[in-house]
Amino acid sequence: MATDTLRDHWGEAPEWDGGKRLWALYLTFPDQIALNARILRDQQALRELGGLTAISLPSIHLTMQGIAFQHTVSESTVLRITERVAGALEEHPVPTLLAMPAEAVRDAVCFPVRPAAELTGLREMIRAVAADEIGEERLYRLPEPPGGFDPHISIAYAHSFVPAADLGRAMAGTERTPTPFEAAHLSLIDLTRGNRSWTWTRERRLPLRSSSAVRSGS
Repeated sequence: MATDTLRDHWGEAPEWDGGKRLWALYLTFPDQIALNARILRDQQALRELGGLTAISLPSIHLTMQGIAFQHTVSESTVLRITERVAGALEEHPVPTLLAMPAEAVRDAVCFPVRPAAELTGLREMIRAVAADEIGEERLYRLPEPPGGFDPHISIAYAHSFVPAADLGRAMAGTERTPTPFEAAHLSLIDLTRGNRSWTWTRERRLPLRSSSAVRSGS
């Protein structure tokens, strides 16, 4: 749900202390030229807004599902989850997606991503596989909005309070036309939090099938 102010994204998070790393399955978009160009243009429109830090292109992602912190689960278990998810992706084709006009949501500026239905189904499959392997109670959980999972791509995080008047002026300069893009792969990453950024050093890409390819019979 869009908000008219932003609060600090980087508040205290003791569960991440000590450089902990989280195994997670996210969507990443290094080869989506139009999407990345749109991100850079909107970040440029926001550049004068104090309290906001642009996300570097290598760290752009769409959060799907965290699995567990590395110190709580064996790598062999994570790889088993990954193989099971990879084997199920054929049944979860993803259509061409739209990065909608930027919105301010709680602590970030992001693009809502539509349609949401196929991404929601993909996430539910990942959650079911991971929970089956490690138990529902051990599965990493992020707070969700009141309406449940809402796929989005953040392009900037707030590092302090951003008032409504300043935010409104900056957001007026962002693009209002949706940008189509493809989700070519689902990535297993080792996510960490620090220096006002989310980063990873390992990435294993699992190819996704486009629903347009399914319709054409390819």
